[in-house]
Amino acid sequence: MMEVPLPKDHEGREIPLDTEVLYDANGKEVNITSFTFRRRVYGHWSNWKVLSPDARGEEGMLPVNELYLTPPDSWGKLLEDLNEGANHSEYSPCFYFRKDMCDCSSCEADRYSSCDQPAFKDIASRIRKLRGEGDAD
Repeated sequence: MMEVPLPKDHEGREIPLDTEVLYDANGKEVNITSFTFRRRVYGHWSNWKVLSPDARGEEGMLPVNELYLTPPDSWGKLLEDLNEGANHSEYSPCFYFRKDMCDCSSCEADRYSSCDQPAFKDIASRIRKLRGEGDAD
């Protein structure tokens, strides 16, 4: 008997089957009403699809691996985050990482060193990804 894996989004993250909203490549919400798994009995492929009232095409179905569990990054989001950090004279990295209060224990930056270096590394990584260069750090 075959074990069916959970569906995975475009970035390879597992999607819980109770997920009600996914995102397209432009960050637009896609409402999900159900998941379906298809497998060719005599072939070597299988795939997950979602049924969505937002979908156009084959019975309102979309391939799960073309959707995102969280909205994908964009140049606009990067600029918003940079502006958020630039508009605060103190704790700029905190505001770049969207932390309302300087709480180092829950920060994405390395909480045991200066916050500037992790922020710059994150910015450079996001730029590379948005340019299509992958995870090259």
